[in-house]
Amino acid sequence: MRLIRRAPLTLFTLAFGYYHATIGLLAWQEYDRKFPEVLTLQLYLVAITWAMLDRKSLKLSAAPTALALVAAALMPLLGAAAIGDEVRTGSETWYVVGVATLMAILAVRQRPVIAFIGTGAMILEVGIWGGIDGLLGSGIVGAILIVITAQAASRTIAQSEVAASTYLAKAISQNASQEAESAARQLAKRRIEQTLATALPVLELISSKAG
Repeated sequence: MRLIRRAPLTLFTLAFGYYHATIGLLAWQEYDRKFPEVLTLQLYLVAITWAMLDRKSLKLSAAPTALALVAAALMPLLGAAAIGDEVRTGSETWYVVGVATLMAILAVRQRPVIAFIGTGAMILEVGIWGGIDGLLGSGIVGAILIVITAQAASRTIAQSEVAASTYLAKAISQNASQEAESAARQLAKRRIEQTLATALPVLELISSKAG
């Protein structure tokens, strides 16, 4: 996939990801502790930006993958610390869908196992913090659906990538074979010409002697 074709999707995904951070900023006054929320926002923005802008290959590099997993594990803890002692959901728990978006990116970028681990860690931490009510109120159902959809898309993309690679390999192989045949014909032609160039004077000499 060329960069020119990736750019619109990258911009759309970043805009979708930044939207969740914007919700967190708009809920700023609702947090009892501001510093953990600042850390949550910073960690999330760096992780999602790096994950989207790393374009060495379809498979996300190890470093941004590791940071995304760390973000998935720490953001629910930092978010809960920012909310305070009382369990409150809604805009304050924007980080739940934020983590899901980040894990969805990992899934599409061919890191499905890490995406499942990060999602599982988030569900566990939010469940311990808020119980069933906290999970449901935080938007966990929608978050899980985002990751599952991304996992399905990941398999489709991987299959397309394999098909494209196989086609490219066959095309290269066929082209190389054609070039090899052409080179062999050229070499044979040159050898015949060299042989004739050497043999003709000898034949002419023999002919003149015979005459």
